[in-house]
Amino acid sequence: MPKTCSTLVRLPDELILYFLMTLDVTSLLCIRQTCKYVHSISLAKQLWINLYLRDIEAQHLSFAPYWKDISTLTATQTEKLVSHILQLDLRLSQHRPPIRRPFYQRRSITWVRTIHSQWLLVASSDDITSVITLWLIDSLLASKSSAPLAEASLPAPVVTGAVDVCGSCVTLALELRGRIPQIDILSIVKHRRLTLFCRLQTLEDLAHLRFLHGDHIGVSVVNNTNIPCIVKWKNKAIERLRTLPDLRGGAVAMHMTDNWIAVLRRSVLEVYAHDGQHYKYWKALEVSHGVGSASFLQIRDECRDGFVPQPAPLKLCITSSEGVFVYGVLCDPSNDVLSLNSIWNFSGTITDNHDPLFTKGTLGNIGGGVSWLHGSGNSRHFPIKFATVRLPVGDGESQPSIFEWYDVSMPALYALGVYDYDEARGVLVLGNAFGELSLYDFSCSNPGIFSKCFAMKLAPAPYIGQTILPKVRETILGNLVNHYVLTYLQHHILSYTGPPFPTWEDPSYVKTDIAQFWREHRLVAAPPGWSTDFEIPNKDGLTWISMFLGWGSCAPDYFRGLEQAAHFYGRPIPLLRTWSTPYHRELAIFDVGGLLFVINRDEMTFYAVRSGITLQQLIVSIDQGSIPATEVSLDASEDMWGFWFYETMVRERKEGRNRCLELYRRGGRVNKRFLKSEFPG
Repeated sequence: MPKTCSTLVRLPDELILYFLMTLDVTSLLCIRQTCKYVHSISLAKQLWINLYLRDIEAQHLSFAPYWKDISTLTATQTEKLVSHILQLDLRLSQHRPPIRRPFYQRRSITWVRTIHSQWLLVASSDDITSVITLWLIDSLLASKSSAPLAEASLPAPVVTGAVDVCGSCVTLALELRGRIPQIDILSIVKHRRLTLFCRLQTLEDLAHLRFLHGDHIGVSVVNNTNIPCIVKWKNKAIERLRTLPDLRGGAVAMHMTDNWIAVLRRSVLEVYAHDGQHYKYWKALEVSHGVGSASFLQIRDECRDGFVPQPAPLKLCITSSEGVFVYGVLCDPSNDVLSLNSIWNFSGTITDNHDPLFTKGTLGNIGGGVSWLHGSGNSRHFPIKFATVRLPVGDGESQPSIFEWYDVSMPALYALGVYDYDEARGVLVLGNAFGELSLYDFSCSNPGIFSKCFAMKLAPAPYIGQTILPKVRETILGNLVNHYVLTYLQHHILSYTGPPFPTWEDPSYVKTDIAQFWREHRLVAAPPGWSTDFEIPNKDGLTWISMFLGWGSCAPDYFRGLEQAAHFYGRPIPLLRTWSTPYHRELAIFDVGGLLFVINRDEMTFYAVRSGITLQQLIVSIDQGSIPATEVSLDASEDMWGFWFYETMVRERKEGRNRCLELYRRGGRVNKRFLKSEFPG
């Protein structure tokens, strides 16, 4: 009799469990609240694995490879993780707003990056120095007064970065824009209860960082010459992929595998195959539309002992003023195969009668979607919005709906806005030049549910023989074999914030940061015999900079072109300014990434001179009434937001808001000219 009774008791449980398996996650979460008995049955891991197979794998929703394998999770962890994934997808499909957590800084936010849905890296910079901080995402979402896990100071502003994670090793490369550009290689380690940044290497005269892959980084500019290179950062060995700069510009994006390297330029995708010793040019494909910014993504399994990661499909996301384009890249030099297959694209208008302007598009960190920021071509009057979409998997799949979101409380993205979106966690981070930094949670999941679902833990700090780092109160400095620990300030850090991270439009910026660089690289003298009157930049004083650049009504267009040239080719260096000629009224000649550029200041047209033509040959051609150059159209949508910087600040001040003053009141050291209500001149 007891046996029969226990059988009858088990049978309803199995039937109830079977019934719960037929429900969608929303109905399941509702019905389990009606009865404690049903709630206890719904805790079964079998139920949530069934939902995972039915609603996540079948619908091709993304499950992050850096989460623990579902077979190793407990029943509670499986329930929470599956609920999070389904709830995030539901909220995005219903266009529900996120939860906001602001944590404003006292410097301009110049780079942000989430790491494995667990940590957030933030680089905040002024015009001289910067600070890199590491935050725990759970703590930020749970508390408004969260403190960073680690902080370190850097000697110059950070402009971009890259992160590489393998096992418990987290390595990051940061590009610093000082008088001499450099790239710092850092690692994040644990020492007892402390989290530390360790400097592994410093590489000078490298710029335009494009990727970090193990012991290699990819850059597009070396010694201010526009040539894509692969650098082994441990021994500083540089391998140039080309011998001369290219008129099509440097590498907008790069991707590296064991056998080949992909280099995306403004109009072409080039592949360099490895011949056993070096990378040699193999094949190229033309891109049918403009390239403003781009990113590659290849999901690889985490490195584990005895486990060889399998290659995964390579995706490429391109954004420009024409739209957002996602491709699958099929590349196999051994079988002579190279193709671009369109996965998804979007090129709709944002507002009536205004062309869209797209920028900063990127593939999601687990490859299931793509996100971007966009606004109209007149972004000082129309808001810049965040958008994301889940990419279709099959050819016959219907076009997914785009989630588009804007909120008046979000940081002003016209001011050199930066962002990163973690599609697995549903977390968006936005920052700008005013130090406005906010975290947004689209899933609204309980932050604590992820704490034991991550497969990765930070590596311990290396030892010196048998001796670990000395324990001190606030600062830890020491040699770790080839590792150098940066200054570690857990709670106390001095912040001296300059003006919002400047653009070429700011005369004070050009007169300080760029002036010294130009002086060191300027043309000392010109050969005699030219009939064209010209002016060489003066060595003494700074007035020649204003005269050479010609501040005035054409300044915004002029600086826009310089910034775009810097984005694609390298840092511009002024060489000559010619006066009126029978053929041209006034020309400015620059060296940009090893190429000669001619700017007609009257028509505001930019010309790139063919490789191999010297400055003297160029001037002789100008004397004869011709320019041996090709007019270039520069579309640098990734760097466009700064061009409405001052106009938008003026409009906001007329409406009663001064973001520079807000930064000053948070403790930032702001130039007084930015605190005035009138146009900053």
